[in-house]
Amino acid sequence: RFVNDKTYGYFIHRRSFSTKAVLLTFFTQEQGASNYLVYPSKKHPPLIPFMFYELEFKASSQFHSVQRMSLVNTQPHWHTSPQRLAIAYFICDVVYQSSKERNKDALAFEILRRTQTKLQEGNNDFFLPIEFICDWMEALGLLPEPILGATGFNVEEGVFVVDNNAPNPAASNWNQWLLHKNSNDKAGMKQSFSLMVRYLETHVPNFNVTPTLTILQQIFV
Repeated sequence: RFVNDKTYGYFIHRRSFSTKAVLLTFFTQEQGASNYLVYPSKKHPPLIPFMFYELEFKASSQFHSVQRMSLVNTQPHWHTSPQRLAIAYFICDVVYQSSKERNKDALAFEILRRTQTKLQEGNNDFFLPIEFICDWMEALGLLPEPILGATGFNVEEGVFVVDNNAPNPAASNWNQWLLHKNSNDKAGMKQSFSLMVRYLETHVPNFNVTPTLTILQQIFV
């Protein structure tokens, strides 16, 4: 009897494949972002962005074919909160658009595990997208090195600079965040967050998270 493979992963994207099948992308420990072919069934659990699933599948060089899937944790955690659901959609968008397919990445998987724990605990929703995007930059090898007294940021080079002629509060706030990992200036950090996204757009090909970012900005006014 043929034995199915089994894995666990974070659900990050869904798209139609045919009239009967959908292609789901999960981020797994073994293969990073991987596509799985699924024929929707009433037996399947609901698809909730960034939730952790167990998959039984038939392996294939093109698309793995899912035979069974289940939610690892069925507790109604953060997906009942509009704020945290918006964060989850944003995280999935960033991960999907910046991950190479079937590229094992232990650091990236650990960042997702840590981020999901924070999302479930829900202690400070406002700063979670900022923490995540900085962590994810580290996984991508793009996280800039903070310096003392930075007043600007070179988006193309990815470096903080001291430029007293044209200080940029978004850059200095981001630099301070990386040095101290906290901030009391929510308005300033919103500007910094926009700068972080612009930086990723510059360095990740075809990166565009405008739809999920717009929802985030509407919720975190």
